Amino acid sequence: MGVGVQFGLTIFLLTLLGVWLDGRFGTRPLFTIVLLLLAFVGGTWSLVRQVLDSNRK
Repeated sequence: MGVGVQFGLTIFLLTLLGVWLDGRFGTRPLFTIVLLLLAFVGGTWSLVRQVLDSNRK
């Protein structure tokens, strides 16, 4: 359950940061899309690593 919350929270927070940056610099939706994709890739990478590590133990 903690892994799922971490995954969702990472995506939510980085997307929120992207929305804020776009509002601050007027680049809508550049930062939102870039940070959303970065959060998804990073979250997926972390999720896969944690699951594989738990299977080895």
